[in-house]
This record gives sequence, structure tokens and C-alpha cells, in this order.
Amino acid sequence: MKNKLYYPDFDRHKNLSKSYPDLLEIYKQPIAFWYGRDDKKPIKRVVTRINRLLNRAFPDIVVLVVYSIPDRDLDGYSKGGEVDNDSYIEFINNISKGIGKFSPIVIFEPDALSHVNKMNKREANNRIMLIRRSLDTLRKTNAKVYVDIGHPGWLKVNEACKVLRKLDKNSFDGFSVNVSNFRYIDECLEYGNKISKRIKKNFVIDTSRNGLGSADTIFNPTNIAIGEIPTLDTGHEYCDAFLWIKPLGESDGKLNGSPKDGRFYLDNVLKVIENSKKIGSL
Repeated sequence: MKNKLYYPDFDRHKNLSKSYPDLLEIYKQPIAFWYGRDDKKPIKRVVTRINRLLNRAFPDIVVLVVYSIPDRDLDGYSKGGEVDNDSYIEFINNISKGIGKFSPIVIFEPDALSHVNKMNKREANNRIMLIRRSLDTLRKTNAKVYVDIGHPGWLKVNEACKVLRKLDKNSFDGFSVNVSNFRYIDECLEYGNKISKRIKKNFVIDTSRNGLGSADTIFNPTNIAIGEIPTLDTGHEYCDAFLWIKPLGESDGKLNGSPKDGRFYLDNVLKVIENSKKIGSL
């Protein structure tokens, strides 16, 4: 990964950044692009959308997030995903077609593996099968695929290794830690290093919101701050990248008056920026 990470060269909320210029400080950082079905309707034009994005970004590296596995989030606030196995495999095929000749980073299915321990045997086996089939498809592209394994406060190291070993070790490049979560960078590095040494795979960390460590809630907390700026040069042997996988400003879910998952939440991001300035991470 010699090229730099891609960020969209446009002001995502021009009308807001004129009034709140601090927003431009986060808009100039690389972010991930998420693809997945919500709880009501399928995502459209996957192949075209991804291919256009990658073509526009080249030679910079785009971070894609695949987030559409059936029974996603186990009926939680981010519920949704494809309706059955066949539609999911079709979705993965379209992701692969969209990637084409390009070489993005792919964050594969946040929480999907971590949730396996909460499923019954039949459901767990089906999910592992789907993940294995999907990775077999994605490995035929030039993408670097990182399978998500949750955050340090979820699965213990031995549990994370056990579930990762259910996959073909040649079908993915590494694993992701802390996606959409808030765990301190040192905690994530310690966790990732322990797993990495056992399974011989490197990892990436979502640092978009972990500047102050664990939050008081997982839904749009205000006592958080930006962590490490995105980079492919982390200075850590087993950590390939610090990434902003969860785009700052996007809501975690519709709760207590906050917007729907993925919608822009101005009040929240302004508080995060304020906190980040206080600790010097922005």
C-alpha cells in the first residue's frame, strides 16, 4: 500500500461549513465508503457506484466497507442486510465486479463474526459459510480484505482467534478492530497485536472516534474525540493502517431524537470537534 488514502475532494455540506468552518478540518481527511442494504430496500447500482468511485480516486486508495450480511446486527439499531443467502452472494459478486482492476481496502462486515457467538448452531454455521464464500469471491480481486473482529471489549483474544480460524487463512489479508467504536488506540494495538501474533495476520484500526476512549453510550455519544489521523504508516509492525472507517458526523442510530443511522448529525459532530480541539487531536 504505497499510495495515499483517498478523500473526496468536495465539501459534503457546503451550506453548513460556511457557518461552521471547523467541519472542513474533518472533511479533508480520508473516510470509508459503506455499501449495504437497509432494513427496507436494497442498495442500487452497486457495480457502477463502486467502479466510478475507484476510477475517480485512482491512484489513491479507497476504503470500502461491505455491510449487508443477512440478519445484520441481529435486529439491533443497524438491522438490515440482504434478505437471504442468494441475494447476499449476488451483492458480493456485484462488489467484486465494481472493484474490477482496482486495489481498494475492504473492511468486511463489521460485527458479523463477533455476533456468531450469539447465534444458535445452525445460524452460526450458515453465517460462517456465507463469509467463507464471500471471501473466496473477493480474493479474486486486487482488494486488500480485512475481516472485522469487533473491539477489545467484545471478544476475548482467544475467542477472536477461534472464530477467525474458521475462515480460510488465504482468503483474507487481515482483520479490523474498533469499527464504529471508541476504544483507546493503545488498547486496540494491544488487542490487535495479540491476535496478529497468533493468526499471522495484520490489522487495521478505526481511529475516527477513539481520542477519549470508551464512551458513555454507543449511540451518538458526546464525550468522545477524534483519534489518530488516517495513515498507512502507523509505525507499528502488525498494524497496517489507522483509518476513519466510521465517517464523523454520521448518526449511530435513531434514538433520543437523533437522526437515522447514517444520516448527518450536526450537533453531535460539533461537540466531537470541540472535544478534539481540547485534547489536541484536531
